[in-house]
Amino acid sequence: MTGPSGWSLSLVRTRIPVVTEPIITRAMVGTVRPLTHPRHLPAPARLWTDAEWDLIRRGHRSRSEHDRWNVVVEHGRLYLYRRGSGVGIYEARFTPVGDAWAITELVMNGDEEVHRLDSPEMHSLHAEALIDSLLLGLTESRAISALRLAPPTPVPA
Repeated sequence: MTGPSGWSLSLVRTRIPVVTEPIITRAMVGTVRPLTHPRHLPAPARLWTDAEWDLIRRGHRSRSEHDRWNVVVEHGRLYLYRRGSGVGIYEARFTPVGDAWAITELVMNGDEEVHRLDSPEMHSLHAEALIDSLLLGLTESRAISALRLAPPTPVPA
């Protein structure tokens, strides 16, 4: 049975939301590999607003060879993958806190052959700066400024 303009009656009464910005999925970014050698990092003390979380949860797909990151968010967990290799570098669990969102767990890939190791604080800043720049479109933030000012601090072997 069909309705107006040949639509099936089951679709005539269905409201289909209009999506203006796609939510990036793993299938959209190609081959990805899970984070290996998990190393827990201090979570940033920062809170993100609901509006910021709405942007963060959409993820990010690399648009050029100079853009080295793909980001997928699934079930409140953000995954940062290297574009070329698909290797998981950071994972962050976001949890609602009142009217805001906080990272309650931050993990990085601790394999030295995959990702350079700096201090836990430096990696925490790096993950926060990636969220700020890739997902929120910021060119300046506390984390971005701190990374520009601080030289890398290798972790002693």
